[in-house]
Amino acid sequence: MQDATISTIAQLLFSHQPILNFAGLVAEMDQSLPHAPGEAHHLSWDHDNTAMFDHQGSRITVSYAEDLPGLFPACLTIGVGFNGAAFPEAGFARRQKPITRMIADRIASRHRPDAIYWHKTGQVVTARLVDTLIEDLPDRPDQINHGPQPSPSLDPAELARILDRFEQSLQARHQTATQASGRAKPGLSTGSRLQRLFLRQRLTPEQVIIANTLPELPHPMIAEAQAIRHALYAPLNDSELPSTVLRLATHSINLTVMVLALPVGVSMMTYTFLRGENLHASARIMALIGMFIGIEQSPLGAQLRAMI
Repeated sequence: MQDATISTIAQLLFSHQPILNFAGLVAEMDQSLPHAPGEAHHLSWDHDNTAMFDHQGSRITVSYAEDLPGLFPACLTIGVGFNGAAFPEAGFARRQKPITRMIADRIASRHRPDAIYWHKTGQVVTARLVDTLIEDLPDRPDQINHGPQPSPSLDPAELARILDRFEQSLQARHQTATQASGRAKPGLSTGSRLQRLFLRQRLTPEQVIIANTLPELPHPMIAEAQAIRHALYAPLNDSELPSTVLRLATHSINLTVMVLALPVGVSMMTYTFLRGENLHASARIMALIGMFIGIEQSPLGAQLRAMI
């Protein structure tokens, strides 16, 4: 059989059923695939656990099975390859190995599998083929191959093309920093470019922090926050407190306000006992009461009383 009919399949196996929204995963993939005229894809379902994206002569299959017997009760199958239609330029199928790897890595970053099985077949990926691969899964520990997991080999030219795409995306994000440095780094090997790409993306599992694993410590900026608070709201010194004469004057004004307007005077006296003497507030209230009494005794006040 010709090489164009080969499909690449990855089985993500879980020893415990993950909290996976399969319909949401399919909808996300549907949004990420091309929708332009002439490049649109077709989504078809086989029951409710297998989705197939047919794009020109290519097919991407995603299937999820749960409640399985054996060591792995859940299995997520990803297949990329040709769909059997005669189409000269099947882009997805010609890059089936890196695309399958990318999809599997993206899902594994959200739902970590316990094992990944890779397959290469000369058949079109269908629901029947997926069921056959699931039936062949190991059901005893001695049937598991503890050696390194096989991974699809990448064509050096294809890998270089993918790295160029990643480099262009990173350069577009950091264009300002690149212009400031004024230096380019041509002539890097594929291994060096991969290492530099992973270092720039900070893809290290040691940086992942799980909740409730760190002790409850004070915030590292608490000292700076206290210094800012003291700078904005400096504490009062003893010299800034009102003197005895000013305190007596405040109480005298409040008593006068009580004589002129009892409710207002009682409110000011209560405020003084609770918050301390405030000569400015008492003087303002005294001025307002005097102004209202003056208006009331004037002809304008008589007219206002007549209108009321």
